[in-house]
Amino acid sequence: GGQKYFGGARAVRSLSSCASSVLMGCSSAKLVGGGGRYEAGGGPLAYVAGGAPAVVGCLWDITDGDVDRFALEFFDLIGLREESKKKKGGGKQDKKGGSDLGAALGPARAACKLRYLTG
Repeated sequence: GGQKYFGGARAVRSLSSCASSVLMGCSSAKLVGGGGRYEAGGGPLAYVAGGAPAVVGCLWDITDGDVDRFALEFFDLIGLREESKKKKGGGKQDKKGGSDLGAALGPARAACKLRYLTG
């Protein structure tokens, strides 16, 4: 997938710090099993090892339209898009002033047309 654009898990793992990351694409948050002998690995764990406090992604395949709808709604809810800040006054803020990623996931999933297929 996207490893070819940013150098792969090794490059992310070696970061001294990393912001919360949103991985949008089919199976972007899926972990690859170690065959029963080793622990699972994959992109999301590399981000956590690189210092990301949170990683949001897709565990299975999702249609392009639904991933776009989910991402736009999610970004609106956390106040990331400039247009949404003007309309809604920004995202729900936690005590430290950051956007509440966990609270935005449920409502963002409702934006998908194939909700029972894509989760």
